[in-house]
Amino acid sequence: MMCCALLTSAKDLPAGQEEMTVGGGGGTTTTTGFIPKLSRMLALDEVQWSNARLLKRHENKHREKQQESQQQLKQEETEIVTNEMENEQVVVVDGTTTEVVLEEGELDLDMVARSATDDDLGNGDIEIFIDDEVDSSVSSEEPSSSCRSVIAVNGWRLLTTSTESYDMDAMYPDEDVTLPYNDSSTVLPTEEDFVCEMSNGRVLPVRGTDEQVAELRHMLNKGHLISALSSIEVNTAQGISDGSGSTSSGYSSNSVTLPEGPIKITTNSEENSRRLSSVYEGIHRVLVIRVTDRDGLAVPEDAATISDKFFGTYGDTRTLVSGFRRCSFGKLLMTNDYGTDEYDNLLAAPGVMELTIDVGLQSSTQEEIAESAQRALATKLGHELPGPFHHIAFVLEGCYQIETTCEFAAYAFVNHWLSVFIGENYKYPAVTMHEFGHNMNLAHSGGTDGEIYTDHTCLMGNPLFSDDVGMMCFNPAKNYQISVGSGSWYDADHAVSFNSGTTAGTSWRGNLVGLADYKNNPDGLPITLKLESGGQADWFLAFNRAKGISADTQSKIDMVTVHRVNAGNGETYSQSFLKGGLREGRSATIHDWRNTGLPLVIRVTEVNIETSPGYATVEIEFGY
Repeated sequence: MMCCALLTSAKDLPAGQEEMTVGGGGGTTTTTGFIPKLSRMLALDEVQWSNARLLKRHENKHREKQQESQQQLKQEETEIVTNEMENEQVVVVDGTTTEVVLEEGELDLDMVARSATDDDLGNGDIEIFIDDEVDSSVSSEEPSSSCRSVIAVNGWRLLTTSTESYDMDAMYPDEDVTLPYNDSSTVLPTEEDFVCEMSNGRVLPVRGTDEQVAELRHMLNKGHLISALSSIEVNTAQGISDGSGSTSSGYSSNSVTLPEGPIKITTNSEENSRRLSSVYEGIHRVLVIRVTDRDGLAVPEDAATISDKFFGTYGDTRTLVSGFRRCSFGKLLMTNDYGTDEYDNLLAAPGVMELTIDVGLQSSTQEEIAESAQRALATKLGHELPGPFHHIAFVLEGCYQIETTCEFAAYAFVNHWLSVFIGENYKYPAVTMHEFGHNMNLAHSGGTDGEIYTDHTCLMGNPLFSDDVGMMCFNPAKNYQISVGSGSWYDADHAVSFNSGTTAGTSWRGNLVGLADYKNNPDGLPITLKLESGGQADWFLAFNRAKGISADTQSKIDMVTVHRVNAGNGETYSQSFLKGGLREGRSATIHDWRNTGLPLVIRVTEVNIETSPGYATVEIEFGY
């Protein structure tokens, strides 16, 4: 598989960029990443938090200490990121020479305390203070080369083939579930690849050691790296800075490599409005490209057939468009209406364009194919990509083993506009919605087996797929992310939270309705219940009612599902895992909840699917 992204270099770190260094494990990992809330990026234990509050009360003393150390830090070639904003907030992590410079007003000390975990900071000392005046003369030297953005790439590997809905859990015993609070699944590797995006639109795969790639994946799923917004320092050709892709420095123009030492990541928050794709409401303009390679290879179906499968142009009712319209209850409309006739003469069918590329599918890597397709499309359109389009989907005849295996049916750039479909897989609404979900910053959904995308209750797992099946949406973790995202399909009132605290005796009781009954819900019952974990890895409950828009769910049918996210409090890109499903009368016990030594017990006391809406009654008790 491959990854794709953009590259530039900047002489100065512009306003709106923030830098972070995180110490961990056996060494220090340096990152520079956008932090919308410090509480989501750092985590402190009680002793560290007490020290942090003390340091804040002695603000002037620490400011003087910082000023005295600036010259020494500069001599040691330590990066100090500065910003000319007033009342900037600076965090020095792990006793190292790295700072986090945040936007004014973003430091939320109470949230930092509430979201404490140790793994993000390592074992070093922590100092937190407010700095009103950062000396802009002490800015860091520009790295030799950096990507305009680094983009995560996620693929879909087809695990099963079926055209009929069935209950995957029928063979499993109906029993209570016991789960660990500190779940080992949080350390399982994810499968994202990464690409470097250059200023001229070229996309080059990012190469590194296994450890470096694992660290990039970790930072992505922890929220330290934001796909399509963050940039990384790389070893690459001199031509990166001017976009020429020159190899005069002796580096291959076919990839970029991560330098030895800490991974340095910078995120420009001002890019949000231009690049951020995780907006879940409104009109998304979609352009589909039927690709023909230089040898004449293309999918056998014509542009009209492809248009019908994506948009329902000629009467197909199971499409990308209808799927998102159903799951969003009409709030997200995928369309081939571009609001102009500028592209009419270029289209072979509504929303579909024919495109010939100058490389062969059988003799080129996926990186080379994607680059050729983007270059040819930009030339044909007469402007840079993506132009007015929110999503551009390329349909290829096949994938052939050139350098890497071709085990994916499709792949997409995360938080971006690009997706690629191999062979007939563009026909399957579950596959197209899965990849467009990555475009909208949704991560994979893993199953009870701990694999990356075996959650068969969610489109971001491995749902039922075929031409005319796949009536399902997303799991409660993804629904929570959507409900609190930039534009929401579901009112926040329908995504409720329970915070048990750390003192025994707290409880919650209520009814949950299935997503399909969201609009058939006169009592305003929740569709998602979030269990606040005290850290970034929260748990989520939902009633997986198999009807309507969720009729083709394959797992945990009419049960209460238990999910967990790796990080991000359920609000950002992060891998989720299905942990279990509960029928009426069954319970799940999470041991050592919030590291208290006490259990959190989830009981399903009733499941009623005879009423409208159907519901599940859930009781939660902590420390009883």
